[in-house]
Amino acid sequence: MREAGTPSTKEVALVHSEVLAPPGVVILAPPEVPRNASEARAQSEGRARQWLVGALEDRGADVRVAYLEDEAHRSKVGVDDYLVAGGTVAELKALCRKFERQDVAQLRLSKDEKLRARVEDLERRYYEFSREHGRKSTGGESAQDVYLKLIEAARRNGKIHRDGIRVQKAHGPLALEAKVSSRTLVKCILRLEEWGVLYRDNEGRKSKQAGHFVLCADVKHNGGMVTAEGTVSETCDPCTLHPRAPRLMWSRAKWKPTKKMVRDHRLGKLSRLPDPHEGVRRLGKRRGHLFDVLDCAGGTLTLDELGTITGRPNPRELVRRKRTEKGRDGLLIWPEEAGIVRIEGDTVSLTPDWLDRLEAQREQGKEIEMAEIAERRYERKRAEYHEHGPIEAMPTEHPPQLMGSERVEEIVRERAKEDLKARIEEQRRKVGITVETFIFDKLKTLGRIRLALLMEVYADAGGDPWEVRPALRRMGCRIERLPEFENRQFVFAPAEGAA
Repeated sequence: MREAGTPSTKEVALVHSEVLAPPGVVILAPPEVPRNASEARAQSEGRARQWLVGALEDRGADVRVAYLEDEAHRSKVGVDDYLVAGGTVAELKALCRKFERQDVAQLRLSKDEKLRARVEDLERRYYEFSREHGRKSTGGESAQDVYLKLIEAARRNGKIHRDGIRVQKAHGPLALEAKVSSRTLVKCILRLEEWGVLYRDNEGRKSKQAGHFVLCADVKHNGGMVTAEGTVSETCDPCTLHPRAPRLMWSRAKWKPTKKMVRDHRLGKLSRLPDPHEGVRRLGKRRGHLFDVLDCAGGTLTLDELGTITGRPNPRELVRRKRTEKGRDGLLIWPEEAGIVRIEGDTVSLTPDWLDRLEAQREQGKEIEMAEIAERRYERKRAEYHEHGPIEAMPTEHPPQLMGSERVEEIVRERAKEDLKARIEEQRRKVGITVETFIFDKLKTLGRIRLALLMEVYADAGGDPWEVRPALRRMGCRIERLPEFENRQFVFAPAEGAA
């Protein structure tokens, strides 16, 4: 028996075969999923293929994958069927290429017309979204990257839903792929929900299970698709949504502790004063989205086409050059100087090595380093979460009863007495014998004492007797005249009744 989720041996054509490939090279010919296969089986085949490729590459193998076409009657074709039908080893080697994650999405879309129609509608909505909301603020640009990563997940493992496509995606991997922080991700999801492009669907979700999103697409109530002309005209949408550029990060501003933070640190209110850091200048997400549009359109667009797709009424602002010291260059000037794009008149195009030039700029802006730090931090948090689990409140069958006023007054008296004792002991430790400590010791021993006698005793001890009354008021002691002692004044300890 083979382990569940692992590919069968029929998927592997030959391993270490000198006929098809030299030693150390593995050629895979995974079977195509039949057109009438279920969605669950298609996803299982894709996961198994990806698992096998990763397992072989981890062991040092150079893996090549060959995708074979189905026969006329839609039966799947394996390596043995291909060779029996007259295929040659040289032709099979020519079909082999490196495995890429988007291959799984392309296979799924080629087998499911309804899913492909919904994905195409999501792509149209993406360009509408980028024109209407994307470039209005930095939050909109960040939300655009989050939306793009959810669309990519919909291609790979999304399921058809009555409102569009249902995608399962955890917040941690989504934040890493979109190059945003976890706090920014929450804000982006709220923005996307407010703009009506998706909503969360977590009914019945378990505590350690990733959440679900429903990406809204145009569907009919009877389950049919609205796949005719979309809402984007042909002149506004010459692109297909398959960008190759990585997601970019925003620049980091220069920061240093404020005067208030420094003062609080000196007073002991702050245990640690954060270290200042210099600013880091980066290309940012706005320029990254311009690279995406150019890449999806084939690498070249006119300024008018670029402005129409991105929703910029004056696209020539992208290539303006500053004329004064306080001026600002257009968004494409820095990429042109870095060799990422080429501007010739009204035409903007990507250079042949633009991906390498982009990686150099990312490395210069410490984006790769920050991405690795964020990934390590996520893996550590993920391991701790799966080890300890979420903190859940302990259920209580009977909540504690509310306390009455008498009990509350009793607790207040006890706390006041404890506070007074602590304050007197602290005063005794710092100053020594004072009028408060003297009175406290006498009342602790006697319980009550005549006021005149207390003043005399304190004077005999070397103190000023006129300090006794102010000290009694500060300590909250009660002074009362007792009829049985000819209405003389007696001093009682705080929160104590008369004898």
